[in-house]
Amino acid sequence: MDIAWLKREIEAIKSKGAPQPVLIENDHRTLFEMYRDIAFELETEDGNAEGLESAQTALMQTSASRRAHTIHELLFKLALWRWDAPDLDIPMDQMTRYDAVAYSVFRDLAAMLCDTSVLTARDY
Repeated sequence: MDIAWLKREIEAIKSKGAPQPVLIENDHRTLFEMYRDIAFELETEDGNAEGLESAQTALMQTSASRRAHTIHELLFKLALWRWDAPDLDIPMDQMTRYDAVAYSVFRDLAAMLCDTSVLTARDY
């Protein structure tokens, strides 16, 4: 995976808009999809994990710094949270109560919007 390309893409998303940039829904989806692609790459990558993890951090920070304006944007932001939280790969009754509630909201929202693309293999 080309780290320079990822950095350019992230910067392009960050730079959209004026003083209070508003991402369009497609950009929130793009942030999530880029994160997910990096996660898949990290499963098989040997040499460039640090650069890929830095890109994931930039994606998470970009998402966190932007306000969601639609329910789909909320789903993509929660999906980033879920994909970045390996502590959630346990049964819900073993999660902390605050993680269990947030995780439940994430799964409910994905079900309400009929979007399984945001789920990890563990979430099924």
